[in-house]
Formats: sequence, structure tokens, C-alpha cells
Amino acid sequence: MPVVLHIRSICISWKLYTFYLQKNGDMTGETVGHPPDAAFTAADVLGIYMEPELPFWGTIAAPGEEGYNEAEQNYLIELGDKMLDTFGNHPSFVMFSLGNELWGSPERLGEILRHYKERDSRHLYTQGCNNFQHFPLMVPEDDYYVGVRLSKERLLR
Repeated sequence: MPVVLHIRSICISWKLYTFYLQKNGDMTGETVGHPPDAAFTAADVLGIYMEPELPFWGTIAAPGEEGYNEAEQNYLIELGDKMLDTFGNHPSFVMFSLGNELWGSPERLGEILRHYKERDSRHLYTQGCNNFQHFPLMVPEDDYYVGVRLSKERLLR
């Protein structure tokens, strides 16, 4: 049975931590939105499932909508492509998220998910974690949902 690890929590498996330190010697300043290769290698060895995400918290607007930032979105999409190319062969790379607490256009989030699914269909994809916080929704391209609310009134803790 795989070890369960909540990536966002402070509680990191001691074995994973020591394995990582042996490979890298440091856990600070190494990550920018995704774990380094040594973390995936450790997770592979320990049977931990990873869900890397793009390093983004904010609004993803569609072209023509207020707040649309083409350069920013292109950067994030390219970064996701690099993450898939670099880490995607690790068995621990199971899930992939577009970011944290995103807002904006569900249609645009779906377009980005379709891009990644067409590029690499081996993983499960979600539009993000805690997106549209007070009005949770899934887009058709979501393979799973991550959030603390199942409806406007139902907060899970």
C-alpha cells in the first residue's frame, strides 16, 4: 500500500526528508512550484503519489476578458510543459494541478487542461486546488477535484 503524503502539510515523511537530504543536502530554495527531481525519486522509492502544480495563485482570464495576460499564461503553459518533460516519467508523478485558488474563466482553464492532456495523457489533471473557493465548480476536463468546499455552504476541514 502506498504511503499517503499531504504535500501541502508541514508533516513530511521523515524517510522522504532524509532521502532528500542525502541527495540534495538542503530543502530550502530548491522548489518553485514543483518538487525537485530528488523528491520525485524519493517518492518513487517510497510509493508516494505526487501532485505538482504550477506556481500560480490568481486569475486566469480568457482572451478578450479583463485581466487577460497572454505573456503570463504562455509562460505558465510552457513551464507546465517543461515540468511534464522533466518529471513526467517518474511513477510518482500521478496528478497535475494548474495552481492554487485560481479564479477567472472556467473555459480557459479547460483549454489549458486539454493542452496538457493532449501532450501527456498518462497523468490525472485538475484545474487547481481550491479554485473558485466560495463557488466550487468542476470543468469537463477535470479528472479529479481538490477543495475544502463542496458547495457554497459546505466547508470541509
